[in-house]
Amino acid sequence: MPITITGVRFSYCNLFQPKAPYNNPQGEPKYSCTVLVPKTNTAAKAAIDQAVAAAIEAGVSAKWSGIRPPQPAICVHDGDGPRPSDGSAFGEECRGCWVFTASSKQAPFVVDAQVQPIIDPTQVYSGMWGNVNVNFFAYNSAGKKGIGCGLNGVQKTGDGDPLGSRVTAQEAFQPVAAAPAATQGTPGGYGTAAWAMSTRSPDCLFNAIWTRYIISVLTSRRTATRKSARPGFTVMRKARPLPSSSLRTVSTAARFRWST
Repeated sequence: MPITITGVRFSYCNLFQPKAPYNNPQGEPKYSCTVLVPKTNTAAKAAIDQAVAAAIEAGVSAKWSGIRPPQPAICVHDGDGPRPSDGSAFGEECRGCWVFTASSKQAPFVVDAQVQPIIDPTQVYSGMWGNVNVNFFAYNSAGKKGIGCGLNGVQKTGDGDPLGSRVTAQEAFQPVAAAPAATQGTPGGYGTAAWAMSTRSPDCLFNAIWTRYIISVLTSRRTATRKSARPGFTVMRKARPLPSSSLRTVSTAARFRWST
């Protein structure tokens, strides 16, 4: 039977994209979250105990062939004790809390305090506070008998200190000065810096004018004449412009002349 547990904190939130269990990377991906229930929230713990007891009674007939296991595995753990999986300690965020993980193959609903869907995944993170709707159920898998927890939905009611390494953009970066605007070309195709250099002195101005003249001559289409086989006629033929590599060579030489 689904129940809503209020006043809890969330960790390991995988509510928008399913993921494989951390202790079984090859397992089936599921939506999940770890729920931290403060031990001071006695009403929530009483509701959890009642739901677990009801799931055990239902499991005797539905999953365990009428025989109640002496010690069925329960998914709710003491955050001040060792992990049942390997005996290691729970994380610091679990201290003073009851801890359980709820999961689902289907995407759970995720809403805000006004019960409106949360679209932005960045608003849902480990460390936030809220309410959770779950259902406890009995299972019998590969000889293991116990009580698991299915996830139906999450309601975020408030922000909290992020757990783990989550940082804000302001903490991660500093403002960067704007890049200088690109220089506009001056008449004739010269950059602003080169044109300013060319006007420092009469000699530099002469060099600039001379270079502009050379480039204009090289880039124009020159004409060549040849005599026709018929006497009295002259045919004008357009010659090919110089290759761009030659123009670059002359331009580079001209710029070097400006700087000397």
